[in-house]
Amino acid sequence: DNNKKITVAIFSFDSNITAKIISNLNEINLIEKLIVISKNDINDHTISLVKSDHPLSSDTIRKVIEITLTPYLLLINGNKNVELTKDAVNKFISQAANTGAGWVYSDYYEKQAEKLILHPLIDYQTGSVRDDFDFGNCFMIRTDIAQTSLPTLFSLKNDLHYSGLYNLRLAISRRSGVMRIPKPLYSVQSTDETSESNKIFDYVNPKNRELQIEMEKIFTNHLKEIGAYINPESKKVVGFENSFNSEASVIIPVKN
Repeated sequence: DNNKKITVAIFSFDSNITAKIISNLNEINLIEKLIVISKNDINDHTISLVKSDHPLSSDTIRKVIEITLTPYLLLINGNKNVELTKDAVNKFISQAANTGAGWVYSDYYEKQAEKLILHPLIDYQTGSVRDDFDFGNCFMIRTDIAQTSLPTLFSLKNDLHYSGLYNLRLAISRRSGVMRIPKPLYSVQSTDETSESNKIFDYVNPKNRELQIEMEKIFTNHLKEIGAYINPESKKVVGFENSFNSEASVIIPVKN
């Protein structure tokens, strides 16, 4: 059944980890095409390489979607070893097919030594707009919705380098649901090392100022698309009759 076939794209940051992920995927006979997104060349004619110095750029995401011919595209963050089964892939497909969701993710297990530790995620909501919202290391998107979203991507029109996947997620969320499967469907090998893919979200690093500006532009564009943008010039200044000796910050803790 061709509707059961999927394409898998791995964001490759470490060739050894990527090789382990591919070895696991080779056991699953539902995969029609395997794509590796990497800065480096690969010597495997069975794999489609999307070579890029900016793996999360809109241009890279566009290339991946354009060569995806299956109804569903599974994206894997290759910063850690991810292991999943044919049954897990079928559950991703069923969730997308039954709900019409354009983006599906699930809880997962974290493998620490010989232990499996449940890593539950949280449900996606309209206000879930953080660029580093935790979808885990593996999630599935519907190819047709991604293709429809491509021409609208602000990051693609402006040739941005870091925000392509974030932009695509927000665009998909405007067209369909983003659904969580509240059960662990795969496992991720735990590591204490900070991977390259995690470092790009380190806002406190002044070197990542360009990334932060990109994300702000994407978010601002999203607010305009959903009619929630408020022009800063229209903001009212709040004045107080009395002066205060002290100032306080309001900190709101959130789960994600």
